[in-house]
Amino acid sequence: MCQYTYQQFVQLVRSAIPHRFGSQWLNSQQEQAVRAPLTPPTFIIAGPDTGKTTVLVLRLLKHIFVDGVRPEQIIATTFTRKAAGELRSRILSWGYAVLDYASQHAPNQSCQQWLGGLDMT
Repeated sequence: MCQYTYQQFVQLVRSAIPHRFGSQWLNSQQEQAVRAPLTPPTFIIAGPDTGKTTVLVLRLLKHIFVDGVRPEQIIATTFTRKAAGELRSRILSWGYAVLDYASQHAPNQSCQQWLGGLDMT
């Protein structure tokens, strides 16, 4: 397995998705929600256009790359079909972007193999 620190994860995301995170990361409340430990569960209450989907997707990716949770062990839900479509779209596009970048810059063969076994679908 290849686990990253939270700071390494942030750098992976910023490097893999520069058009979205290259110049600006998250605000402090979003950062706190993404960075929160795996347990106990984290409840996020936020209004419209506050970055809930962004936070949820980054939290999922953090669980995979930092906490070592396999993608098939994660369930993400939302309340509308439109929001579910956006959530799925971001998980796939951002997830594969980070996975591809991490694979290209893997520190060793073991890490490369672990990354090669991840399936974001």
